[in-house]
Amino acid sequence: MARLGDFEAFIVVDGTTLPEHCAIATRNGLKTGCVVQSEKGKTFMLRWKDMTRSHRAWGRVFVDGEHAASRVFNGDFEEVVCKGFCDGGSGHAEFCFGQVEFTDDGSLALADDEAFGTIELFIETGDWNDDPGSVHCDDEGISAENDDDDPADDNDPDWVPPGLSSQRTGSIDEMKEEGEEPGIPGNLNTPSSSSSKGASNSSNTSSSVRDEEYLKPVYEMNKKGCDHRVEAGALIDDQEDYYDFQPDGSPPWHFVFKYRSRARLLAEGIIPPKEESADTDQSSSPDSKRGVKRKSVKQDNDSEDDDSEMKELKAQRAVVNVCISFGDQLG
Repeated sequence: MARLGDFEAFIVVDGTTLPEHCAIATRNGLKTGCVVQSEKGKTFMLRWKDMTRSHRAWGRVFVDGEHAASRVFNGDFEEVVCKGFCDGGSGHAEFCFGQVEFTDDGSLALADDEAFGTIELFIETGDWNDDPGSVHCDDEGISAENDDDDPADDNDPDWVPPGLSSQRTGSIDEMKEEGEEPGIPGNLNTPSSSSSKGASNSSNTSSSVRDEEYLKPVYEMNKKGCDHRVEAGALIDDQEDYYDFQPDGSPPWHFVFKYRSRARLLAEGIIPPKEESADTDQSSSPDSKRGVKRKSVKQDNDSEDDDSEMKELKAQRAVVNVCISFGDQLG
């Protein structure tokens, strides 16, 4: 799990935390990055924890540079979960890995692809309102007032701010160009807002929750090894509540997860290929069936050791190169 300060963050697919490769962090301890494996068609969620259970904070999630959703949390939360894109109502569209589309026409391509192929989390401390409509969660992340095993009946602790989604869907770089910093609060809905409760808009589709700019194909010359992208999957109504959040001005903790397909990770030497089983059933070999005694061949152990060491060194060098490149991107 990636860790910065008092916080841990990780990506979960099919109930399993994805292994993290090439983990690296900046010297000031405010930014960390790693590489994870993506698989086309798989839904995923981003989860994070306050290991000290002592902070009042929010986490803002960006995928491929686009703001997707935000969550508030405090010491009552064992874990925070972000499952998808804000749908502008009380639910979300699931995060799903899909196949990227490329184009050789720069005029039709995604204009800002610097953050393409990444899942980012910004965590900032501050304060948020505790109105009666707020959802307070126990250690399991389930409403203490409705401790039920059926997720459909729970007040989901996930929090999505329609105000931020509708007014600020651009990339982090766009925010900076307009003189804003990611830490500046958005105009978040309060619990009394008409759009903060109730069912999702039935006219919504999974594509309607996205900024059209981020649905464009990627320029072929700038693909940077990315063969997947994050798409909006099924719409889920979580009956979520909303809060106002005010950052306290402290610098945010920034987690960056670069995602790549298994084929890409293998090609770059980030993960080793699956080792073939060395065990063979000699009884099934033609020689054994005919009763022919197989000749023993003396193995050149020294040569095998040299080959093994060389492969390991090449793999280590590949990982180091990726880490150096990643470190340059982190700044």
